[in-house]
Amino acid sequence: QARLAARARALGLPGDRLVTIAGAIEAQRFGLDPARYADLAGQVTAVIHCAATVNLALDRDRMEEWSQAGMATVLQFCNDSGAPLAFCSSTSVFPDTGGPFPEAPTAPFDGISGYGAAKIAAERAIADSGIAATILRLPSLYDLAEPNPRDIYEAILTACRQSGRLPQGLCFRMTDVRAAAAV
Repeated sequence: QARLAARARALGLPGDRLVTIAGAIEAQRFGLDPARYADLAGQVTAVIHCAATVNLALDRDRMEEWSQAGMATVLQFCNDSGAPLAFCSSTSVFPDTGGPFPEAPTAPFDGISGYGAAKIAAERAIADSGIAATILRLPSLYDLAEPNPRDIYEAILTACRQSGRLPQGLCFRMTDVRAAAAV
């Protein structure tokens, strides 16, 4: 909470403007008791959904199952609160052939990751819900200023540094998180 308060103040907002609420996205009412959920729904004016499991070791069915449960919870909350939704999807909904990409709905393709398939299913659920929504298909994001040492890309780069080798053609298509946040 302290980090959020500092960030809010840096943005010129009151320190209590951003709050954290512990819950589980895949649980009914986020796992909150009915009174807390109703209180929250009465205060929220917009929902930004960025939650995702980014684990390429999980199979597609498991990724889609978790995503569908979480999406159902978020859509119900948007309905209960009357709040519009901004959903962070991904360019993983497209084959890795480069862009430009269409803004239309897409369908799973041969070789799609569980992550990409889960994002497609979430986009479809949003479209079918009737909730006012914006879907942002973001590329892979990376924090250049504060890299996550547990990130797979960091692990690969560390292994390259330690071995003194770099595979020919190694390329990570990434966008700095700050550039995406500016959108």
